[in-house]
Amino acid sequence: MNNKNKNNQDSPITPIKLGKNNNPDDPGWSVKKSNSKRNLSSSSSSEPPTSPTTQSTNQKCKKKIFASQNRYEVLRQIENEVTNSVTEQIDIDTDVNALNKPPPPVFVKDVEDFPELCARLIEIIGVDNFICKSSADKLKIQTSNPESYRTLIHFFNDENVQYHTYQLREDKPLRIVIRNLHSSTPIKTIKEELEFRLFEVRQVTNVLHKVNKNPLPLFFVDLEPTPKSKEIFELSSLLHTKIRIEEP
Repeated sequence: MNNKNKNNQDSPITPIKLGKNNNPDDPGWSVKKSNSKRNLSSSSSSEPPTSPTTQSTNQKCKKKIFASQNRYEVLRQIENEVTNSVTEQIDIDTDVNALNKPPPPVFVKDVEDFPELCARLIEIIGVDNFICKSSADKLKIQTSNPESYRTLIHFFNDENVQYHTYQLREDKPLRIVIRNLHSSTPIKTIKEELEFRLFEVRQVTNVLHKVNKNPLPLFFVDLEPTPKSKEIFELSSLLHTKIRIEEP
């Protein structure tokens, strides 16, 4: 106990100075300076800020160099190629079928000497250009190409042979109908007028009424199957008459 009191008496007590105000200039205050530096914001960095004018200039400089590819464009190209290929194949098949289609057969009656007929046909159209098939009352002759068919028909016409056949598709005329042309118009006049317009006319027929058989303002015209014949649908007047051209 005595030792504690002795120690307390020996240790000096440091007085604390209390200021009446918090003035830093008061001699009783000491100001401690901080060594840490204040952090600078990004705007206070050493690099100068980019102005709006500079930004717009940079954006203008970044032009589009490569065209962006449409990912569906390849599919569209493939689809178009397939469509064109199919269309071309259909056209080729149609042309091949038209070329391979044989002419119509010719039916002949009253054949008395078949070997002699075959010899004549071999002489005029060739040994490989026809084939025959016999029935009870007629002989069927099938030619292999249109040229042989035409030669055979000419031969039968010259010999006055009784036969029956169908017309070649390429030899069929183009039939059209002329409406609103007066029924009293002569057929010869209509044909001459069309031929004057460079149409090749086979025949012109005036259509009659089904019941009383009176002529109608309606005419059938058969034209040769030429490219020019299709232009007849463009006619709007004939013999000072406004007409209408139609298919039958």
